[in-house]
Amino acid sequence: AGAPDRGPVDADAERAAALLRSGALDEAGAAIEALLAARPGDARALHLRGAWRLARGDAAGALVDVERSLTADAGDAEAWSLRGTLRYLGGDPAGAEADYRAALERAPSRSEDWRNLALARRARGDLGGALAALDRAVACDPTSASLSERGQARLEAGRGAEALVDFDAALARDPADHRARARRGNARFLARDDAGAREDLDGAVAGAPDLAFARICRSQVRLAAGDVAGALEDGERAAALAPQDPQALRARGIARDRAGDLQGAVADLLAVAERLGTAAAWLELGPALEGLADRPGAIEAYSRALAADPGSIRALHHRGGLHLQSGDLEAATADLERALALAPDDVPCLVRAAMIDVHRGQGERAKARLARAVALEPTNATAWVWHGMARGPADAAGTVADCDRALALAPGDPFALASRANARLVLGDADGARRDAEAALARARPGGSDEEVARRVLAECAARAPGR
Repeated sequence: AGAPDRGPVDADAERAAALLRSGALDEAGAAIEALLAARPGDARALHLRGAWRLARGDAAGALVDVERSLTADAGDAEAWSLRGTLRYLGGDPAGAEADYRAALERAPSRSEDWRNLALARRARGDLGGALAALDRAVACDPTSASLSERGQARLEAGRGAEALVDFDAALARDPADHRARARRGNARFLARDDAGAREDLDGAVAGAPDLAFARICRSQVRLAAGDVAGALEDGERAAALAPQDPQALRARGIARDRAGDLQGAVADLLAVAERLGTAAAWLELGPALEGLADRPGAIEAYSRALAADPGSIRALHHRGGLHLQSGDLEAATADLERALALAPDDVPCLVRAAMIDVHRGQGERAKARLARAVALEPTNATAWVWHGMARGPADAAGTVADCDRALALAPGDPFALASRANARLVLGDADGARRDAEAALARARPGGSDEEVARRVLAECAARAPGR
């Protein structure tokens, strides 16, 4: 609604448009029907009724009216814009882009349609085209909305410093633009300015308690600060405000995971993955399923990640590890060798591939991989433990030394303790083996391999005790 003033003949249309803009939908509807009764087929009246129907949630009826309006008057830029919006909402960003371009051909200074064009382009994955449109929006009218939208696009394009300039300018123009404040808070968080991020996001939530985006962003800031309860509170509120928003569900799911509610986390993260279908979403679901000991479900999640991104090293690494846990060495080898072909220096994949080598008795190959792993990442405790295990019983002293290094990096690690206990037993140090095994047993995950090794070492120590 709200087309350019076309003179006294449109006074009734302007009154109907003003009612529509004010949200008085019943009065606006009556005024629009009166217009159509007096002027059947009038383009302006049909345009207004289309906008009114959209406001009432009748997108199909709105599209019928705006199509008729454009047939009667193809020069109405706002009617083209309205049809673009209807197409965008209907899941047709390419059609929406064409309509917004038609609107801009007729009224090139309409800043809001440059923003709409940017929205359609972003939905098609054309971030560069979106930025170009937003540059035009700012040039036409540097409103807070245009500056904020461009800042967000710049942030997504990895241009964080420029994004902050835009958000600062947006808030200078309108300090009450709480979405811009929340966006700046998110940009500050990504720039590692946690204090500035928290200040902005607290301000955005205080000014607009029902702004889901602010809650989503503050949830991640709270989680990074270790405030799991606060992160969960914001995640729950965001999901209640925007139950269909994948980012709101993601915020709640991640907070639930950190709070130990794995069932709730899986429900949220599965919904996000199914809606977005991205590798990143499936990769976030996988570890939550692993936490529930749902190995088949986790393997499926990583497989879905690979369907979305066949070159995902993380997905190959995790799926390969799960195949290894299942005893399927062939499938594990296939995944890990594929990952290493893509990224030869990926340390987690080198370590897991070496684990398979150890299982197969390919000691020299395992040693070579693990030597590479600890050279690339000397602070990786797991790599040092496996480096020691690859030495074999003939060099148990070297295994103890490697486990010592691992424990210096990760004090109390049950895997390192159990492995050192086993090596000490080989060296005849029953007392040291017993101490390590008891410490490992106190920290090991019930039913895990570390617990199994620790119990075996303790049983062997007991068997070697004097008088047995």
